[in-house]
Amino acid sequence: MRRYLKPLLAVLLFAVIQGVTSVLVSVLAMLGTMCKNAWQTGGHFFSASSCPDGMPPLGFGEMAAIIFVSGAVTLYVLARLTGSLRFPRALDPRGVCWHQAPLVLLAFAAGVLAVNLFFERFDLPDWAGDSLAGLMSTLPGVLAVGVVGPLVEEAVFREALLGGMLHERVSPGRAILNSSFVFGAIHVNPAQMPAAFVIGMMLGVVYWRTGNIVLPCLLHMANNLLCVGLTRALGDPARTFTWGKWMGGDPVAIVVMAVSALLCVWLFMVFVRCYPVAETPGDNEE
Repeated sequence: MRRYLKPLLAVLLFAVIQGVTSVLVSVLAMLGTMCKNAWQTGGHFFSASSCPDGMPPLGFGEMAAIIFVSGAVTLYVLARLTGSLRFPRALDPRGVCWHQAPLVLLAFAAGVLAVNLFFERFDLPDWAGDSLAGLMSTLPGVLAVGVVGPLVEEAVFREALLGGMLHERVSPGRAILNSSFVFGAIHVNPAQMPAAFVIGMMLGVVYWRTGNIVLPCLLHMANNLLCVGLTRALGDPARTFTWGKWMGGDPVAIVVMAVSALLCVWLFMVFVRCYPVAETPGDNEE
């Protein structure tokens, strides 16, 4: 159990920092509302007419600010205080065999397609769908969801959590499985959790072989930016869009899902076999 304590500490810090940032931004939003009400009514700042009836809902700008601020604080804490993020080594593109990148991109794309075709059949509750759709309609939201979010999550769940377990000599299979489970669970939203678990497995394999988060970050960003693009392009119909319906129905969707899943597994097997063995975190440490 001791082997998991420091890696899991990174996830706990990530969650706490997000929570504290959310509270601070909410308080600032409420104070801003009170100032606005006081100015409009000419009353005192703390008068009953200035105080809102309850905590005002966060706007999409505030949501993006939470992601930006909590992400920056998390990266600083992991890199400078806990040492869980090997910066800048974890983001060094020179450590990547780029001629293997197209192979892993194709494998990841096939896996994401298979995952979406499979889990969309269950019509899982989407608790965050409306908020995410609104967030992705703004430029700060696009940057938060498509760039900053993936970067921070890869630093936490692949570099700090998975890399930390590998450093503690947890077997790669178990470390990838455990980190993917935590990655899925942290999303909370039922519509995202199963897919996040499988995507975490794929990103975990890429991290294990490459030894840094460059390729996992790029793959994660590509996945999120594709979601952003579809949401912005389709508008309101994006909330009911399914790949299966777009392909013409179940028969075609099932065939595509099966072929994509097999292609994903085969390509990842080739990737694992052909990619040069990377140095795991801590290999050069005493």
